[in-house]
Amino acid sequence: MRIEPGAIGSLLLAAFSTLLIGLAAGAVWMVLALYQRGPSAWMALPIGLALGWVVRTWVTPRRRPGLLLAAAGMAVATIYMRLLFAAAEVGASLGLGFGEALRTAGPGMLLNVARLGLHWQALALYLLGLALAAMFAAGMPRQQSRGA
Repeated sequence: MRIEPGAIGSLLLAAFSTLLIGLAAGAVWMVLALYQRGPSAWMALPIGLALGWVVRTWVTPRRRPGLLLAAAGMAVATIYMRLLFAAAEVGASLGLGFGEALRTAGPGMLLNVARLGLHWQALALYLLGLALAAMFAAGMPRQQSRGA
């Protein structure tokens, strides 16, 4: 198997782009969840579709890397949303601002708060959103046109 000279750089750029897209999607998701006063696990479905479309359209049109990158981006978005929402919950319960809650709580406490608030129904929706992102990024196989 021969690797083209620019393929590794292209894949690294695609991975970095997907990481940033996942972080942005998670932040937008958290803001929408704050307006709904809950983590809003159902929003994993439209976020997953949008993230899959963005990866396929602007990051990479190739099937296998797109599938893996979209799944990773959706996982990043979900974890980031849960951590940011946990920071908002900690801040609200302690009377702290959002930035102060992020600094005071630290990553360990935020991970625990995010994990404690996770239910199996929400986890199922997050995994379904991840699968939708991956399938949408991979796209449907193109039909071979039959000669007429």
